[in-house]
This record gives sequence, structure tokens and C-alpha cells, in this order.
Amino acid sequence: MKRFSLLLACFLISLFCRAQQKKVELYDLIRSLLPDSAQASDEVSWANVKNNTFVKWPNAKPKLNSLKKYALATQAEIAIKGKTFPAAEGWDVELEGNAAGYSKLTINPKEMIEASFETTLEYLFGKKPYKYKLFKGCDLPLGAAYEVNIIGKKAVWIYCRIDETSSGNQIVVEGYFLQKDLMKEYCN
Repeated sequence: MKRFSLLLACFLISLFCRAQQKKVELYDLIRSLLPDSAQASDEVSWANVKNNTFVKWPNAKPKLNSLKKYALATQAEIAIKGKTFPAAEGWDVELEGNAAGYSKLTINPKEMIEASFETTLEYLFGKKPYKYKLFKGCDLPLGAAYEVNIIGKKAVWIYCRIDETSSGNQIVVEGYFLQKDLMKEYCN
């Protein structure tokens, strides 16, 4: 009986903790991380991260990663057109750039969540306000890239793809604030 009570208590606590995590639409999260159209720089200062209300950043200071770029990571519960895709390990949200700020974002679940995921902006953003055109700078593997314009934000190049993992296929959404960075990464 004690064992059952302990298991029930652990289960209820985990449900409570899960309910406390705020879900965020993929579009809204991406929009909140983009540089404003009025700012001079194409990167966003690391100091702005602490003002983002959609996700909690456990550490507001970026760390130098193995690629000699500064990076900051957290997890979020992502929704697409109101539908949540809970992943037991969460969704990774990573920002990457230089010492002054970030100019790339990556969002993906830590595990495969659904085989019917699509890599089109219509699927990922729904009827939110944005304009886009297909990026034709080079052939991109396993997905498509778009130049996306959102009111009040600078243009961003979003590459949506499906990566093959040992447990199945997984969606990856990368946002580049500079077209040359996307081309440098994938258009050799």
C-alpha cells in the first residue's frame, strides 16, 4: 500500500510539473527570437534572451561550444496550430552566434514524435501573419528553405527538414538571420 501511495504521489507530481510548463506555438516562439526590423544589426543581443516570456532560459550566459560558436539552449513544450506534440525529453531550443549575440536558432524535439510531420510553412505556421518565398540558392537535403518575412521583424531564412535518427524520423527547424550563413552551412 505504501508503495502504491508513493507511486501515485510521484505520478501526480509529474502531472503537476508538466501542467506548469507553458506551451508555445512554434510561430510565436520563432517570432519572439527574431531581430526587430528597426535594429541595425542582424544579430540579437544575448541580453534580450532574458526578456523572452515564451521559454525559460536556465542560464542567460551563452557558452562556447565545440564549433567555437557561442550557444545557449533550453527546452520548451511546442504547439503547432494549437496541437501540442509532447516529447518525453522535451523540445530543444538552441541559439547560436558570436560573443555579442545570436544569429541562428534551432528547434527540434529530442525524440521522434509523429510520422505525419510536414516541413512546409503552411503546416508549421498555419494562418499566422507572414509572407514567404521558397529559397532556391541550392538543393537542400530532406526538406525546404524559405525566406520568411514577419511584420516588425527582419527577414529570416528558415530551413525545415526531416533528419533520420536511430528511433525514426525527426523534424528540425533552423532559422538563419543571414542568407549567407544558410548558404555556408548547406550550399558548398
